[in-house]
Amino acid sequence: MDRVFHLKELETVAEACWSAAQGARVIAFHGSLGAGKTTLIAALCRQQGVLSSVSSPTFALANEYLLPNGRGVIYHLDFYRLQHASEAFEAGLEDLLHSESLCFVEWPERVPAILPAGTVHVWLEGVSDAERRIIVRIPTENG
Repeated sequence: MDRVFHLKELETVAEACWSAAQGARVIAFHGSLGAGKTTLIAALCRQQGVLSSVSSPTFALANEYLLPNGRGVIYHLDFYRLQHASEAFEAGLEDLLHSESLCFVEWPERVPAILPAGTVHVWLEGVSDAERRIIVRIPTENG
């Protein structure tokens, strides 16, 4: 998926992301500060029925959002403050990435080696104050 969208279309774009990422368990979000990573993650969580507030876990490193009807949790990780993969291991973030739960990861380029095979990558970039470009790449068997 590669498209430019207006911020008013966020819910529609989130639906398209779910369709593109069919069954993915880890989705990595790339983009500069203010590109809309957390905003898109909030929309994706809403569509799964998450009722709690979704915010960037920049300082906590991980947030947990409960899914309704006992369907489990979504982990929202933020690697912005990490300098080395060892910090992710020490914080237990690798365990979350290899759990059975859905994981959204912001700033995955900080420690790419801990992302599991099959991670879907989403790039967001600002086109204007009200428009963003989104690119979703699904991993293939050949890389």
